[in-house]
Amino acid sequence: RFYRHDFNLPYSMALEFQAPYKVMDRKLFLHFCDISSEAWHKAVTCWQIRNDNAPVRFKYCQPLESLHPLYRQRRANVRAWLDEAVEAVESVEAAKPDEPAI
Repeated sequence: RFYRHDFNLPYSMALEFQAPYKVMDRKLFLHFCDISSEAWHKAVTCWQIRNDNAPVRFKYCQPLESLHPLYRQRRANVRAWLDEAVEAVESVEAAKPDEPAI
C-alpha cells in the first residue's frame, strides 16, 4: 500500500507512507496515514510559529547501513518478522470457512 499526502503550506511538502498489503488492512492503513499527516501538520505549524515561518528542513545523511554495523542484521530480523506475520495472516484466512453470499 502507498499513500502520499501533499501539504499546502507556504512551501510545498509531502509525506509518503508504505505498508505491505497483507499485513495492514486498507482502511486501517488510510486511517493511520490521515492521523499521522494531521499530527505532522500540527508539528510543522508549531515549528513555524516558534521559528518565524522557517521551513522544516532535513539535512541529507548517509544510509543507516553505512553508519551502524548491526543495522543490516536488525533489518533482516524485521523482514523475517514481517514474513512470519504475512504467513500467519494467510493461514488464518485459509482456515476461515467460506461465507455464504448474501
